[in-house]
Amino acid sequence: MVSVILLAAGESKRLKGENKLIKILNKKHLINHSIKALVRSKVDKIIVVLGYQSNKVKKLVKKNKKISFILNKNYKNGMSTSIKSGLKKLVKKRDRFYYCTLRYAIYKIFRY
Repeated sequence: MVSVILLAAGESKRLKGENKLIKILNKKHLINHSIKALVRSKVDKIIVVLGYQSNKVKKLVKKNKKISFILNKNYKNGMSTSIKSGLKKLVKKRDRFYYCTLRYAIYKIFRY
């Protein structure tokens, strides 16, 4: 099984209080651009790690059977805490996985 851990817990500090995940681009929230690309990929499971404004972000995510969520209560302590949270949701510890930031996913979507 191949899983992707989508890191969606950060505070978007460079946007001065605005959460980039809920910003709209081409009539769609940025989080859903990433989700759509990942759902279309060959990954078996998408683990979305939430933190900052978790309830708001979770409500925006388009539902799909590949997607599961985990809350990182320590998101203010850096990205590594979100990666560790996501690893807890792997079905088997020997499963293959990679992690993805929203920034990377958006770059890949609009680059091609």
